[in-house]
Amino acid sequence: MMFMFCWGTCVGYVGSVQDLLDPLLNDKKYPAVPFLRTVTGHRLITALVWLVGMFTLSLPKQINTLRYASVVGVTFIIFFVICIIIHSGMHHLGGPTDLPGREINLATQGMEAVNGLTLFIYAFICQVNVFEIYEEMSPATKNPRTMTRDAAISMGCVALLNFLAGLFGYLDFRSEVTGTILLYYTPRQDALFFISYIGLCIKLCVGFAICIQPSRDAIYYCLRMGKTSDVPFWFNWIVSGLLAVLALICAFFIPDITIVFNLLGGICGCFLAFLFPAYFYLYSCCFSYKMKYRVFHIIGLLLLLVAGVVSLVFGTAASIYGMIDE
Repeated sequence: MMFMFCWGTCVGYVGSVQDLLDPLLNDKKYPAVPFLRTVTGHRLITALVWLVGMFTLSLPKQINTLRYASVVGVTFIIFFVICIIIHSGMHHLGGPTDLPGREINLATQGMEAVNGLTLFIYAFICQVNVFEIYEEMSPATKNPRTMTRDAAISMGCVALLNFLAGLFGYLDFRSEVTGTILLYYTPRQDALFFISYIGLCIKLCVGFAICIQPSRDAIYYCLRMGKTSDVPFWFNWIVSGLLAVLALICAFFIPDITIVFNLLGGICGCFLAFLFPAYFYLYSCCFSYKMKYRVFHIIGLLLLLVAGVVSLVFGTAASIYGMIDE
């Protein structure tokens, strides 16, 4: 399950690079050369970005080697959200709401609303790299309390950025948006978005490398080879390279990255975020706490199980329905 989620995320990140390149190469006012606007041209540029950024960053063993690149990528994510807010305020915020495609829906119902559930689950999955990050923490701060605090702060920042990007992006394009919002901006005509799109490519390269690590860890555990630190460098490079190449090939034949993220969130995300933690607690330490703590933990356990089952059933069904409907 860990391998499916992390490697599938790598496929989605390569697809996101293609979505970033689309408005850069197919701008109506400043079009690129004809070859780069073809499918082959798109794939060639995507492969170059993959080779320079994703493939090379996937080879190191330690996740700590990506810390500086990750800081740069997160900074550009914040910059991109700021650009979304500025663009919304300068163009369409407060515009007419009675024109076709410009309506503001305060709530969505039906399968479309349920389909968004899987994206929410996918966006907040942070468990896959917890053990690697915890193992590489400095001894002075290496304890569960610090790890919980850092994870809570990180998820709070992610929630804030997602809320701002979703709110102002929707107020900007409203019901015209279907799929990723990256296709609706014109970076060739806006210097701020041109810079932010380049930064997003850097962040996708870092995210690709971060997700490759749990993927290869899952392979090593299945082969009974231990942790990544126990594996020879040459074998680690071969496995990482093969996973990266397969992710690139698969991304070329997936028409919409939203399909990937919906399925990952609906199937793998529900197990990793809800069901597996609940069952792990149930079968390991559910009855070892004192009575004053046991009630609180059992309530949390039941909430995790119910949320996991509901998300798995309805989220996966909505994702499959959306694929068939398209």
